[in-house]
Amino acid sequence: MTSPTSSTVARPTRSRTSRSGSSPSPSTPRATPSSSTFGCPRAGRRSTGSDSMSGHAAEASARGAIAVNVTGLRKAFGGVTAVEVDAWDLLPGEIHALAGENGAGKSTLCKILAGDIAPDEGTIEFDGHSYEAITPSVARSQGVALVHQELALAPLVTVAEVVALTGGYPRRLGLVDWRRLYREVQTLLDDWNLGISAKAQIRSLSTAQQVVVNTLAATVRQPRLIILDEPTASLSAAEVEHMHQLVRRLRDAGTTIVYITHRLDEIFEICDRVTVMRNSRWISTTPTSELTKPQLIEAIAGRPIVKRLSDGVAASGGQTAVLATHDLCVGQLGPLSLEVRAGEVVALAGLVGSGRTEFIEAIYGLRHPTSGSVEIRGDKTAIRTPRQAVRAGLGLVPEERRAAGLAMDMAVRENMLLGSMQRYSHKITRIVSRRRQKDAVAGMSDQVRLKSASLELPVRSLSGGNQQKVIFGRWMLRSPDVLLLDEPTRGVDVGAREDIFNLIRSLASQGKGIVLVSSDLEDLEGLASRAIVLQEGKVVGELHGSDITQDRILELCFAKSA
Repeated sequence: MTSPTSSTVARPTRSRTSRSGSSPSPSTPRATPSSSTFGCPRAGRRSTGSDSMSGHAAEASARGAIAVNVTGLRKAFGGVTAVEVDAWDLLPGEIHALAGENGAGKSTLCKILAGDIAPDEGTIEFDGHSYEAITPSVARSQGVALVHQELALAPLVTVAEVVALTGGYPRRLGLVDWRRLYREVQTLLDDWNLGISAKAQIRSLSTAQQVVVNTLAATVRQPRLIILDEPTASLSAAEVEHMHQLVRRLRDAGTTIVYITHRLDEIFEICDRVTVMRNSRWISTTPTSELTKPQLIEAIAGRPIVKRLSDGVAASGGQTAVLATHDLCVGQLGPLSLEVRAGEVVALAGLVGSGRTEFIEAIYGLRHPTSGSVEIRGDKTAIRTPRQAVRAGLGLVPEERRAAGLAMDMAVRENMLLGSMQRYSHKITRIVSRRRQKDAVAGMSDQVRLKSASLELPVRSLSGGNQQKVIFGRWMLRSPDVLLLDEPTRGVDVGAREDIFNLIRSLASQGKGIVLVSSDLEDLEGLASRAIVLQEGKVVGELHGSDITQDRILELCFAKSA
């Protein structure tokens, strides 16, 4: 890996700095949106991978050109260092991965580049023009666009309006020319082969489509640098590949891309270089062609990862069935008959739309089955609400933890105690013991390896991985017989992922039944003792033990159903 003093890290020659954002115009003319067309890159050559640096980045590297150069950057909040980068560079036309655990400083660094946060020290250089602080307007003028991980799209606006908010509304006689807007945005969508109507409301789109629209909207001003913060965190394998094609086209058009992801395979598939951050500090910048996945994992975690995904749950479970469904149907999906024994991890595998989440929600009472039955420990149980599910001994870690699993403005302690506060009250007076609550949450926080400065902080202040640990801790305090896990490792870093894997293994060893849904096939391969593969709501196969491989799962997912 490259060190800060390595020759591959270019250092800028300081020029006149500006805090107000006034600066000589960059040497490269900026394209601005016109009222006639949106300025997204058109179709060009396609790249198939990142075995070497892209043509644009390689040429730039050969002549020593630097698109962006960061020197001596520091930012702290309340005396706690949020980011510290001695030297970091971005080459024109490269896809540059930014990797690290949650809280490593990746997002803070990117917000500084986009002008959302002012640094305490340091300079940022665009094409030789140096700034001590960047405002959002300066970032836009320099061609910087940031696409946040969390979607913030109004559900009732149309796709065309989302694009126009960035690219501008075409006008005619002083009024918005809606016909022209819809026509031009539709042309843009068709050019990118997205299969989306410009008149479609955001609420009618899938999560994957919303991510793509959000990304596309950021490109209409033809940015020279676009920062993508976990764009594929909620996408399936097929949707990830579609996003990769979009990113490659942007790269091939000369755009520099900073790509934040916790999916390490993506880094090696599409990125030219990768920068690792740890504990808010720059650690290394290395061409992906000179790095292996184990080396990258160790750099991110700062320690060897001893227990890997392939360690799996070897046990096939006990003889007691803690959960069973019989011919369960949810609308057109089904029938599904499954049995989960004590100590067993059963995966529901399949593509998006295969019915995995729908079946879990039906078992938990969030959806009403159209037919079929559910049994808990051999007793047929009618579960119509989540409250009934919890009383029957079920727990759910939902797909969308922020929207459905946490009260974001409540404290970490309060979130972990949701559903079990009465357990810490006096048997006679029913008065809640605050001390018992704090002791229970503190003990559970240690058990799940929760990282939080205080248990009284709002849970929204935690990283995604720690938020997920709060939900796991909540259910571990209640000790249900069955845990339904829907995408438990989505959007968490490599260290938190290892912790969550260990929690699942530990729960299984305690005799809990686990139903696991994950779009990351490594999760299924590494954890499941049995995998039921679904296609369009129908069971198309079942895999056991060592037969649970990514290749076999995909083979069944794409096989023609009978």
